[in-house]
Amino acid sequence: PTVLRIGGQYLLYRERVNGIHSESEAGKSWLALLAAVQEIGRHRHVVYLDFEDAETGVVERLLELGGQPEHR
Repeated sequence: PTVLRIGGQYLLYRERVNGIHSESEAGKSWLALLAAVQEIGRHRHVVYLDFEDAETGVVERLLELGGQPEHR
């Protein structure tokens, strides 16, 4: 794995389909968005699909996680 670094460990694989499974409201979307922020910060492209939130909600959470507007 080379994506989503937490505590010195990488948890996801780049250019592969990765799944995050847990109970409802356990933070899965936040974890996926953290991975997106890290990858965008490394100047890599990210495709993030969310069928339960609007674009503005996703962008707000990306910014809360430290995403930078100039990285869009």
